[in-house]
Amino acid sequence: MLQEKQEYELLYQITHEMISPARTLAERLDGVLTRLAVHGMARGSIAIHDPIRNEISIELSHGLSASQHRRGRYRPGEGVVGQVLERDEPCLISRIDDEPLFLDRTCSRKELDWSSIAFLCVPISATSARGRTVIGTLSVDRAWQSTAVLEEDVRILTVIAMLIGDAVRNYRDHRDEVLSLQREKERLEGQSSHPPRSEYMIGTHHSMVDVFDLTEKVAPTNSTVLIRGESGTGKELVAQAVHGASRRKDKVFVCVNCAALPEQLVASELFGHVRGAYTGAETSRKGRFELADGGTIFLDEIGEMSLIMQVKLLRFLQERRFRRVGGTTEKDADVRVIAATNQDLALMVERGDFRRDLFYRVNVIKLEVPPLKERKQDILSLAQHFVEKFNRQMGKELNGLS
Repeated sequence: MLQEKQEYELLYQITHEMISPARTLAERLDGVLTRLAVHGMARGSIAIHDPIRNEISIELSHGLSASQHRRGRYRPGEGVVGQVLERDEPCLISRIDDEPLFLDRTCSRKELDWSSIAFLCVPISATSARGRTVIGTLSVDRAWQSTAVLEEDVRILTVIAMLIGDAVRNYRDHRDEVLSLQREKERLEGQSSHPPRSEYMIGTHHSMVDVFDLTEKVAPTNSTVLIRGESGTGKELVAQAVHGASRRKDKVFVCVNCAALPEQLVASELFGHVRGAYTGAETSRKGRFELADGGTIFLDEIGEMSLIMQVKLLRFLQERRFRRVGGTTEKDADVRVIAATNQDLALMVERGDFRRDLFYRVNVIKLEVPPLKERKQDILSLAQHFVEKFNRQMGKELNGLS
């Protein structure tokens, strides 16, 4: 346990490290881990969650070899680190040999007596317009002490994790501001050295950069994609971007608004019907999946689909075969499915409003589209985009906005 005077000294030193203007963020965080080691907190590690890979990996460490550092990877909920990130709660293990959740994924304690080692891990969070988000963890080893002593150390680590979270948030805000200013500078100079990442979407905020990156990664695959975001955030544009960067780009892109289709016509719209299938079906008709053969189908507001239609969609996703309404012959369709919703499908599954098996089928790759209120710096770029768009349409020459 650190004495009160030592606590103040440690917090003072770490605060001084974090506010040093002459050092990069990585250098400052490395200095924090070094300070902790000096005060008896060994093998300090800062692990950050990558939402694209949905993986937590050690970004900075002290006292670990390069190979040990690289092995420090976890899934949310996996091991102590994964549990801390998922639950957003500190964890104190008095003796690591008594804790089955402790994985020692780094293999850095093989030669040590586990009964004499305590493990402390606290969440690191950053605050944004979206609220408080857990972005990683801070963990250290300590020599075994009484629970009361170690709880005091957890309290100190929690304070330090708050300082780290604030530094990461400030770093991201500064990076976003620089990117926004760079884009505006390039626009004004009329010689952009960095072409837009997507012809469908505009934005330099880090959350949009994440969307661009994941779009580029998933586009060449045939994996089903689930796009989630508030109404009006441009989920269809993201779907078009995935299609436009895929090997199917020269094929058709078919958009279906599941919320706008009458319940009695959904099956016919999606899978087609044969003549005489129902009153008014005077001719046979292809459905959207058949029309999209070789291309991509975008199912907007999939959460509005009835449970009966969910069963039919699930069968198609499993077998890639369908049958027209009233028909007896099964047909194949080589279609990539991209779905979108503004609802929490996981919550709908718990309520029984959405099939669990279908949820796992459509939630293969998840893309979260941030609303504009969380990336206000992109307003300028969007405004200029629309000025230029309507200049072309109206034959005007307006030069920006005041």
